[in-house]
Amino acid sequence: MKQQINKWFVKSSFVRNVLTLMTGTSLAYGMTAIAEPFIARIYTPDAYGIFAVYFSIVSILSIGVCWRYELAIVLPETEEDSINVLILSLGLALITSLIFALIFFLFSQPLSELFGINNLYVLIIIIPISIFITGFYQCISYWLTKTKDFKNLSFFKFLKVFLIIFLQILFGFFIKIIT
Repeated sequence: MKQQINKWFVKSSFVRNVLTLMTGTSLAYGMTAIAEPFIARIYTPDAYGIFAVYFSIVSILSIGVCWRYELAIVLPETEEDSINVLILSLGLALITSLIFALIFFLFSQPLSELFGINNLYVLIIIIPISIFITGFYQCISYWLTKTKDFKNLSFFKFLKVFLIIFLQILFGFFIKIIT
């Protein structure tokens, strides 16, 4: 019985892939739990409010940044078709981000009043870049799933959380400087 279990765990690519993804995700969440007390000390209530508005805007606009074509990356049977869908998704992410940059630039004053943020010019630059990076991450995640490269997918999950923590800290210090 013990040999059967060892054989199943060692040879089963499914179990190995699940454990790989689980490890990367667990490390990412652990890093988040460790960093949160430090991040909470950086932000003043005003800065935390600005960050919450930024995060909300990016989260909402990132949903459709690739026009949901990133979901189709895993569907084609040939790698060439998947690459074409990947390129299409990345192109749509870039175009959509540029459109949002233009909208935020042209309507910065009304948006500033709507969101109640005096220094919206900082977010005008950061939001479109964040939206594009999120779309890029979504596309790469689906591509790595398609190619069954779960080790790199796990690494990208960890890297995403690391960058989010780094940017939260950087954003917190930057908001202190401008406010």
